[in-house]
Amino acid sequence: MQIISVVRNFEMYNKLVKNNPYNNGAVFNCFDNTIHNNHIPQHYNNFLDNYNYANPDWLVFCHEDFEVKEFLPPKLQNIDKNKIYGSIGREFFTSNLSYILKYQRAAIGQIEESDKTGKNKFLNGVFYKTPPLAVGTLDCQCIIVHSSLVKKYNLRFDKNLSFDLYAEDFCISAREAHNIKTNVLQIKCQHWSSGNVGERFLQQFFYLQQKYSKAKNIYLTTCTSYKIIGRSKTASHFIYFAFKIRKFFYRIKIKNDVYRIKLFGIPIFGKKYLLAKAG
Repeated sequence: MQIISVVRNFEMYNKLVKNNPYNNGAVFNCFDNTIHNNHIPQHYNNFLDNYNYANPDWLVFCHEDFEVKEFLPPKLQNIDKNKIYGSIGREFFTSNLSYILKYQRAAIGQIEESDKTGKNKFLNGVFYKTPPLAVGTLDCQCIIVHSSLVKKYNLRFDKNLSFDLYAEDFCISAREAHNIKTNVLQIKCQHWSSGNVGERFLQQFFYLQQKYSKAKNIYLTTCTSYKIIGRSKTASHFIYFAFKIRKFFYRIKIKNDVYRIKLFGIPIFGKKYLLAKAG
């Protein structure tokens, strides 16, 4: 297993990634970004351009503040190498009614999140016991892909992106160009950052909207925000409006580990769903 990270905070990287006992046996590929602060896709592509594909292996692209709390190799041993995986993501459409009722707009794949000190910890996303779930996009904190798939389709990250949405783009590009599916792999992990939506994020989001304005599918941004990528702006606006209308009649809200259903604003159902324990 190869772990690839772009690092500015080596104290955090050494603690959470390199010296993490659950990463024992992995090969670490660290890009020092303390001086030039180059864009993350540039470093990731540099790794992919120079990797020896005669040695097939799982490639784990993760942030310096991404901590796994279980061994990954057993989870990777028997899964499909022709798909892309990650720790948390989103899916726009599904025909599975129970999936809609339970997950709706929630991120799929549950992770712990906190601030950079490890405090203010909370659970993000929905935990599940089933095999890897199909999603449209993954969050940038962790992307897992097998080198054989990268080699077969010459997969690369978009060099026009800097520090946001490059994972979403990687998934969308693979799906649109090669019909490569993306799945979430339920991993015990903690992301020591919850991200934010600023001007940089929005500029890159608008870039992806334009890039995939004629995409065959509709996709969502992941943890930090809930925005639509794909199809035309008119279609995106229509779908967003449809969501608003639907929420007036039928709404699910997840709060305090309970998903509650409201019909015409009246609570009609509430049930706990399984959560991974924090800590």
